[in-house]
Amino acid sequence: GCSGSPLALTVVGRKLYRQPQVNWISVVQNWSQGQLIDDTNMVLLSRLKASLDALDGMAILKKCFLDLGLFPEDQRIPAAALMDMWVELYNLDESGMYTLAYLHELSNRNLVVLTLIRKDGQDDIDYCKEHFVMQHDLLREMAVHQSKQGSIEDRERLIVEINGDAFPNWLTDQKLQPINASILSLQ
Repeated sequence: GCSGSPLALTVVGRKLYRQPQVNWISVVQNWSQGQLIDDTNMVLLSRLKASLDALDGMAILKKCFLDLGLFPEDQRIPAAALMDMWVELYNLDESGMYTLAYLHELSNRNLVVLTLIRKDGQDDIDYCKEHFVMQHDLLREMAVHQSKQGSIEDRERLIVEINGDAFPNWLTDQKLQPINASILSLQ
């Protein structure tokens, strides 16, 4: 069901880790009723989406994951920047304890990779000054795809892809209603 992708195997395996056998059987049955398995990104994204769906009971954690799609592909994202953004967007604690816990939870679920640039004797207060978050391209693609669901006017996060002088048609449309997005990413 994972097309042999190590990333998909890791993410789905983490979702099923220590789950009862009935959950495993349910996943296999759901996949067997779906599309034939091939190497296309859409099939793989549908398999990875199961991990995103597992975050449905954790609204802020899911939003934090979706926010990662706002950043450019193949970039190290400073953990401190993410934490600051999440404190402002979701009214989290200024000391960073919740945001740090969210970063670790996303990492534990293999939805992000936390990397340490330099380690020394600093305590946890300076933890994020040297840490970066990276995300696999397919997971980022899934976050972007999920963020683009629904009407443009009602999206929480707006991702605008601009190629040279070519703007998306919806952006230059004179009939466009006000957009309620709380965060904008120009790519």
